[in-house]
Formats: sequence, structure tokens, C-alpha cells
Amino acid sequence: MRACLAVAVLIAAGCTCSDGVCMGTMAAPRTQFLATAGQPVTVTVLNAVECGSRTPENVTVSTLDPSITPVPTTATSPVVLPGRGFTTDVTFTPEVPGQYHVVARFEPNFGQAEVDVLVAADRRDAGSVAAVGCPRGDFTPGGLTLCYRGTGVDVLGPMTDNIPGGRFARSGGTLWASNGSTIRRYVEDGGAFVLTQTGQVQPHRAIIAGADDALLIADPIARLLWWTDGGTRDTLYVPPTDDVWWNGERVVTVGTVTGWCVRTLGADAGERCSKVGDEVLRSLGASPDGVAVDRTLPSDAVEAIMFDDTTSASLRLPPGSSLGRLGGAAWDTVAVLTGFGDAGIPPLVLRRSTNGIILEDYGPDVRAVTSTCVTTGTRLIRR
Repeated sequence: MRACLAVAVLIAAGCTCSDGVCMGTMAAPRTQFLATAGQPVTVTVLNAVECGSRTPENVTVSTLDPSITPVPTTATSPVVLPGRGFTTDVTFTPEVPGQYHVVARFEPNFGQAEVDVLVAADRRDAGSVAAVGCPRGDFTPGGLTLCYRGTGVDVLGPMTDNIPGGRFARSGGTLWASNGSTIRRYVEDGGAFVLTQTGQVQPHRAIIAGADDALLIADPIARLLWWTDGGTRDTLYVPPTDDVWWNGERVVTVGTVTGWCVRTLGADAGERCSKVGDEVLRSLGASPDGVAVDRTLPSDAVEAIMFDDTTSASLRLPPGSSLGRLGGAAWDTVAVLTGFGDAGIPPLVLRRSTNGIILEDYGPDVRAVTSTCVTTGTRLIRR
């Protein structure tokens, strides 16, 4: 019985020591780290076993980038931590954002340990404009800079302007503004916004912008009003949320009860919903990339998901991190990964890519995020 138990322990620990005294320790190795592309990163890899008086002599390491291509990697000599196991510091320089997989083998035949490094794109030197005191910035396709304030939007360009209102949303070169009962549509033209439409609307708390029409999130119940040239055309009931994705034809909402729902407007009106899972979903913003949510899995791991009208993309988050929103608004709000301030890691912005979801590093002073702009205390950075 004792021999069987020893063999079981050896297999679980990944150790093939021949003297039969290897045992797994109670240490919990860290399995995921964060880093920024273009900068050397060093991670400590722990092999949580002890083998009596036997200790490893060296370590061999390998690192694979997101495309499963080997990355030059170095490792320090193994260190024995009594009661915890063997460690080594592994160093490499990630060149592109995404998930990197590191394997450290403790030799001879002491088993191996694996960690993942989630790498963010370095966007700290992206093009920017000075904007001291702007709470939430944005950029238009024609080159205008917008600053959203509580009572209006400052338009910065060849001709400085201010558009009054308390509710705003932009789609491409179209800006919608309202005071809660009157809505106005402005179109970017010749370095300025030109008023093209005005109408009376029912009370609402937010606007979801399209180029030619808009959805209004009505108060006090959860419904969407579809505003077009002819006025309100339809009423859509949605889960209680401010996070709605819309491409001018289909509406996407995500709720714990309803799941991932896509509603088609117009002549082909209809709705389809699919259950995401039994876990609690928390909506954290909507942008052209989709509706962003997080959910806690049965393993206690947290996953970020982005949904649009056809597909979803997901990203497993590092332990101890969390998703949130900064400079909250009901339109074009991008989720941000936080929780590592003590480790010197800044808020990281989520972006949907062809390979899923990647992170972006804009430095420590991130105060608001849209699909076109990251607002800091002193500047607006282009995305």
C-alpha cells in the first residue's frame, strides 16, 4: 500500500526521481502573468515538488508565442525553496500581443512546470493630442477631436464649437445629441458638425448611435425606441441594461436570464437568443467590437467575452484581475482589465481581433475608453 501511494504522488507531481522520496508540496504555483509587447519579461516558475536530498542541477526552458513559434528564452539556475519546491526565473521578450506558453524542465528528471504569459500591445506612444481636463474624449473619421462634458461636447478642429445637451452618441461621422425630449442629428462636413435633423422624442436615458437613425434607451422601463426620419418606428423590450450593440440592422444584448440575444429590425424583424451558461454574466460596456461581459466559471476563473450579432470571442483573465469600465457611458464604452496596480501593471484595454481578444497598454493614467480614444489626465490617445 505504501509503495502504491508513493507512485501516485510521483505521478501527480510530475517527478520521476528514482529514490522514491519525491513529494508534492502544498505550494500553489502561479500559472499566469501579464506583460507588454516589446519589453523583456521575467517570470518565476515554480515546480512544487521536493525530492529529499536530491536537487535539480539545471533547467531547460521553451517559450511559444501566440502563433506557436519558439521565442528565444533564458533561465536561471534552479533554486530550492524548502517546503515549496524548485524555482527558476525565465526571461524572454514578447514581440506581439497574445498568449505565450512557457515550459521549464528541471533536470535531470525532476519534472516540469508550465505558465502562461498574457501580453498586451504597447500603445503608450500612439498618436495623441493634448487635452488637459477633458473627462472623456473621442475622434471622428474626418479628424475632429471631441471632448464630452456633462452639459455638452467641445468640438476641436479648424473651427472650435460646442454642442449642448446631456446625452450624446457618435457613429462614424454622425453625432446625436439630446436633452431628454429633443434629439438632434449632426453630420461631420468640412471640418465641422452640421445640424441635419431635429425631432421630439419620448424620455430616455441614453442614445445608441447609427449613421442615419438611432436607438433610445427609454426611461423608466427597459425598452428601446427606434428613431428615424419619420419618428419612433418600433419599441423593443430588452434586459435592464445600458449596454446595447447595434449595427443599424441588428440589436445585441446579453443578460443572465435571456443569454445572448440578437434582434433584427425592419421588415425581417425577429429575435433569437442562446443561453451563454449558468454562470452570472456582468455587462461591462458596448462598442463596435460588441457587448463585453465577464463571467465567473465553476473553477473560479474569470472569463471576458465579447458578443456581436454573429460571433463571440473570449479571454481567460489572470487570477486576481477584474474587468470594469472607466468614464462610464451607455454607448461606445470599452471594458478595461484592472487589479494589478500594486504590481505596477496599468489598466489594460480590451480589443477584439481576428484571433479573439487582445489587451492594450496605454500607460497608468487611463480614465475613459471609447473605440477610437483613450482619455488620460493630460491627453487623448488614438486607438
